[in-house]
Amino acid sequence: MERKLFTVNTGHAIASYIGSLFGKATIDEALQDRRVRQVVQGALYETGWLLLEKYGFEAKEHSQYIQKIIKRFENPKLKDEVSRVARSPIRKLGPSDRLVKPARELMNNGIEPNELAYGIAAALHYYNPEDSESSELNLSIEEHGISSTIEKYLHLHEGDTLTQLILDQYHLIREEEKEHVS
Repeated sequence: MERKLFTVNTGHAIASYIGSLFGKATIDEALQDRRVRQVVQGALYETGWLLLEKYGFEAKEHSQYIQKIIKRFENPKLKDEVSRVARSPIRKLGPSDRLVKPARELMNNGIEPNELAYGIAAALHYYNPEDSESSELNLSIEEHGISSTIEKYLHLHEGDTLTQLILDQYHLIREEEKEHVS
């Protein structure tokens, strides 16, 4: 179960949130962008390391599994919309779900999950007014700030290293967005 959660579900979610940052409409379109593909692949190798450590999977076989999943995401016949995959970000950012759980476990093993942190930051940045969870998250950030929102929804504390990684990536995304608008 964790292999699917930390590979298929994690990769799909990150592709949607990073894809959204770059204005992509579908998951296959998002993965055609090398920036999106690099983050997705990096995050899956981060979670892959964790799975190898926890369950003793064979590294080459798991790497092939990761590539198979990415190929599935790239299938243009699926036309999986970013907005559909990205919906319900509060659930996907939950402390026991596909993004935060592996990031926390990696931190507990002394590994900084930089690509996962970027994916989490992109999920926090995601906004779709037609998605009630996205709207709730956006309102929380607006009214209470990003640190309080991370603590409330992700159950991560302000002084945690993982929180700082996420905050750094979140602020980087905001800066890049400001530069792009200027």
